[in-house]
Amino acid sequence: EKTSLKEESVNTNLDKDSILRSITTILMEIINENMDSSKSKLREAQKNTSFYSKKIPSITIQAYFERILKYTKMEETTLVVVLIYIDKLCESNNFLLTDNNIHRVIVSACVLAVKWNEDDYYANTFYAKVGGISLEELNQIEYDFLSCCDFKMTIKQSKYYKYHDYLTNFEDEE
Repeated sequence: EKTSLKEESVNTNLDKDSILRSITTILMEIINENMDSSKSKLREAQKNTSFYSKKIPSITIQAYFERILKYTKMEETTLVVVLIYIDKLCESNNFLLTDNNIHRVIVSACVLAVKWNEDDYYANTFYAKVGGISLEELNQIEYDFLSCCDFKMTIKQSKYYKYHDYLTNFEDEE
């Protein structure tokens, strides 16, 4: 059963900029941890996934998110869902975020989160253009993301609020 998070979060004290800074910092910390030499075999194995990019994009994670937000008008609650989805991908598959896959993970998580959490969204052709990848690539990574999560994208409200609260307090802790 899908429960909309929008109505429940109207009185949120999060704004897009602070959410974005928090999520970007979290993702960069995870990527740095994943560069540990003890994880090299797993990183090597992930080169065969559709998320892997041989060339690391020159755009920063922060700027990439800002670009997606600028053109998609994504809601604050959807950004929280993006982080939940990225965590779900990583946890359910022992998936390591790296500089080579983070941009594709972000755009696919954003597309899935928007489709799940918002009433209006664009066609994948639009998201592919915004994300700087082909429609075929976006369709593939969206499918692979769903497949890795066993097509189970529903989020319990308690989980949403756990992440929401974490992001709310994240900047205070930094």
